[in-house]
Amino acid sequence: MAAEVPPAAPGMPGRLKSGLLFALLGFLLGLGVGFLASICTVPVAALLGAAAGYLAARWEGAPTVAHARQAGSLAGLLAGVGHTLGALAGGALAALWAGQTVLTWLVQTRDLPWDPSLFWVSAAGTISCVGGLGLVLAVGFGALGGATWYGWRGPGRQAAEVPGEGPLSAPGRSAVVWMAGILGLLVCCVAGFILLSVLVWTGGTGF
Repeated sequence: MAAEVPPAAPGMPGRLKSGLLFALLGFLLGLGVGFLASICTVPVAALLGAAAGYLAARWEGAPTVAHARQAGSLAGLLAGVGHTLGALAGGALAALWAGQTVLTWLVQTRDLPWDPSLFWVSAAGTISCVGGLGLVLAVGFGALGGATWYGWRGPGRQAAEVPGEGPLSAPGRSAVVWMAGILGLLVCCVAGFILLSVLVWTGGTGF
């Protein structure tokens, strides 16, 4: 049986509702994860963007894949902005809280004196780059999330269930493709971040 597309709800568009909802959630997650490890906020931003985009397309009942991607990308942008603000705040708090300890450790373990200003500049640059990357991924994954809803529960699935219509040969095939891509990118990001963190730590401790 073909999936029914929910009618667009009156009032605030679904992309705004979803984006603002995940912006609040993203701010809280970004604040906590950013305080613990800023580099880990990037896959979190991508996941939030995908979820925001999926709900945006669902709540608007996107009639075309282009509409679904557009709604998803805007929702992902809002979610990404909220998450980035939280990640920046969390990273800044972590640097302020542990900054003196890190500086002391650097001075004691390096042959040359470590300039404190260099630490703060590098910390600010790292936090900003990580936050910007998370924002870009949130927008992109938001579009993927919207397209996932279209191909899994929206008109894309209905077209696939009618022989000879639509680009899909089986119901939900587009959802499998989109979700596999999202999960693959997330796994690669997480693995890369963990590997980079391990290399930086072991290199700094002399192992």
